[in-house]
Amino acid sequence: MSSGSMDYASEDSPLLRASERPREQDAAQAFPAWVLGLREPERRWLLFLNDALWTLGAPLGVATAWGMPIAQGIELSLAWFVAAIACFYASELYSLGPTEERALLKGMGFGAVLTLFLAWQAALPLNVLVSLGLAAGLATGGLLLSRRFLTRVFASAAASRRMLLLCEEAEALEVVDEIRRHPQCGLLALGLVAEQEAAPTLDALSVLGTPHQLPTLVERLRSDGILAGAGALKGSEWRSQLAPHEETIDLPSLFERLSRRIPVRYLDERYFIERFTWMRGLGYRISKRCLDLGFSLIGCALALPLLPFIAAAIYLGDRGPLIYSQERTGLNGRPFKVYKFRTMRIDAEKDGAVWARTNDDRVTAVGRFLRRSRLDELPQLWNILLGEMSLVGPRPERPEFVAELARAIPHYQCRHLVLPGLTGWAQVRFPYGASVQDSEEKLNYDLYYLKHRSCWFDLLILLRTVGVVLNKTGAR
Repeated sequence: MSSGSMDYASEDSPLLRASERPREQDAAQAFPAWVLGLREPERRWLLFLNDALWTLGAPLGVATAWGMPIAQGIELSLAWFVAAIACFYASELYSLGPTEERALLKGMGFGAVLTLFLAWQAALPLNVLVSLGLAAGLATGGLLLSRRFLTRVFASAAASRRMLLLCEEAEALEVVDEIRRHPQCGLLALGLVAEQEAAPTLDALSVLGTPHQLPTLVERLRSDGILAGAGALKGSEWRSQLAPHEETIDLPSLFERLSRRIPVRYLDERYFIERFTWMRGLGYRISKRCLDLGFSLIGCALALPLLPFIAAAIYLGDRGPLIYSQERTGLNGRPFKVYKFRTMRIDAEKDGAVWARTNDDRVTAVGRFLRRSRLDELPQLWNILLGEMSLVGPRPERPEFVAELARAIPHYQCRHLVLPGLTGWAQVRFPYGASVQDSEEKLNYDLYYLKHRSCWFDLLILLRTVGVVLNKTGAR
């Protein structure tokens, strides 16, 4: 494919031959039409129901077989179900990405161990414990096989909506990459419809024609919809050329549905006016504050026994102060003091504020452990009790960095419309950011949180934070 002139897909193009032939006959076509037509949310629910069947069914089956009391059987089933599903959520096994079988095994194993422990605590007979162990093995095998089958069905061409890309070349390449990272999402990119002079450099994507040829391409390729870029949405003449069943998905909605982020570079002021609900009801605000206070008080109680050891380690490391404060930007842009256990040398910022670096030589040996385990953040529980921070929200940045980022990134100040958080959606989805580019990517996740924030979402983020801490990822 030439990169210097418009290269439309020819009659013998491999992409067109694949697009125009009947949908491949595979195992997916044996499924009912309603399964093949499931959208992203419904696919996630089907995966969840599949997992619930195996995690609830195995203990209930054993309880029924041995004539155990119904209440006891339900207790064991719920323990396994909650433990396994929590692990699955923490491992993002409902993101419609490639199935991580190791994470499935860990979740099922954790649930099985917890269930066996509860059964042992209840002094159940040995034959019941053995049966639970066998049921755990069978349920794990069944879950893996059913997950593999659903993954194959969801990723098949027969279960995918055939989409034309009506956008710029750079946008098209990013969309194709996004779809590839979510093979179970049910979208198949047929090719690009554009007026650029240069064809895409991605071999798997062909330029099929111009927007004027859209009706012909839709009929010829039997497309199910359009993935439209920002430029295409400004001109609506092509919409009248589509059949009623043709779905139009704009790029912010695509990324929002697949990777749970909203790319800020695709947004304008109208998007925020039409699609964002900035205010939340009184019930949400009260519930969130109660959640903050409850978890913070519990966290303070659990942290108290650790304080002497942390203090001794920091002091013996370089004889410096235990806690340091730093100015950060909070709600509505107001500055406040954030507190942390000191993890850097005393003279770490003698030349002014700088971004943290990978393997930063300013971090002490003790500080490296505190950062990796997130124990350095414990003093911020005081900020939460004061109402300056929340458990979950965009992480607060230093005013010096905020000024720089606000100049470089559009709509950056939107993240200051809610309380900053001890953890956040960006923290569990993206590694530690130390550049303008990283900060823009984190803002994409912060915008998703702002749009979808709820107490349930906060609990999910807290759960995933536990997974991040245990995996020791994200710290510098």
